[in-house]
Amino acid sequence: MSENSHNQRQKTAVVLPGGGARNAYQIGVLRAISDGINDIQQPFDIFCGSSAGALNVAILATHAESLSKGTEVAESLWAGLKMGDVFDTDNFTSMYGLLRATLGGRNAQSVLNNAPLRDLLEQHYDADAIERHIATNTLTGIAVSASSYGHADSVTFFNGAAHIEPWQRSKRRGIRTSIGLDHLIASTAIPTIFKAVEINGDFYGDGSLRQVSPIAAPIHLGADRILVISVGDSEQEDDLKAPSFGALAGHMLDSIFTERVDADLERIAQINHIIADREHRTKFRHIDTLHIKPSRSLFSLAKVGLDAFPKSIRWALRMLGVGRVDGRSVASYLTFDQQLTRPLLALGYADGLRHLPQVRKLIGHSCNQQSSKHHCA
Repeated sequence: MSENSHNQRQKTAVVLPGGGARNAYQIGVLRAISDGINDIQQPFDIFCGSSAGALNVAILATHAESLSKGTEVAESLWAGLKMGDVFDTDNFTSMYGLLRATLGGRNAQSVLNNAPLRDLLEQHYDADAIERHIATNTLTGIAVSASSYGHADSVTFFNGAAHIEPWQRSKRRGIRTSIGLDHLIASTAIPTIFKAVEINGDFYGDGSLRQVSPIAAPIHLGADRILVISVGDSEQEDDLKAPSFGALAGHMLDSIFTERVDADLERIAQINHIIADREHRTKFRHIDTLHIKPSRSLFSLAKVGLDAFPKSIRWALRMLGVGRVDGRSVASYLTFDQQLTRPLLALGYADGLRHLPQVRKLIGHSCNQQSSKHHCA
């Protein structure tokens, strides 16, 4: 395929917003899509993610030649995940981090040490493979978002086809770079929980924190069709008493990780409506979208999660109300353990199968056995 024909055809992006341990759900959905659309080796040209969604994107883009391979690797990681794979879990280290965070003053940077996460990513992410996929037009672009503490804006680090230009908008920027482990760790660095990461003289934290427009990155990278897989929970608590700290923390995380996606999709729908009016001249292009999110509440899945935490962390979370019913939302974000991730993978797979007709319509592919199985549109 020539570069010109590759640039001219429509591009499909998958966007994976953040959600901590909940992001296992996204891989379940994509695994179902891979199994259900087996006449297409790779339906996606562009991969965009933030926070834990960036980790999924890193694995999927490493294996951009095959969605089946990428989801197989990611599913294996999530299905076997232990808390110690993400941060130190021995009681001494955990208690020291908690005490340092509360008593250490300006020398304190974070509660938990996420060095194990870097070691885990080194086993599954290959920056050289990304470069090869871009050079062969197997991959149009990859984008990972992080929040700049120095500039107080959202930064999307991207790599992709040569024609993609960096961008500068109000409170958000796109910077072309070879994406490395530092960018991925920075995108997942939840404030106060994990320490900020220094990149080129600036410090960065969780990509969802200042992400005012989660759908902007794939559009800048050239997407005409966007699949968003989010992990928000719409269930409301029945108990209307004054919320505990744990409940408030849960609402804060929900706001950071989920609410901006819905607003962005609504804005795209409005622009598409304007474009549909033939009498209205506009510079915008039509963007087809599909939003998949959990079909059932994740609160019940998080009930088993607290037992996976080290005793010192479990004690601290319970003191803050996280062990109670109104703290289940926080637990569902932080339980990086197969007790939670396996049910999430299963739920995602079931939801993905249910959405296969809509996914096929979005992708718009019609392949046969004689067609090229990779990007056959």
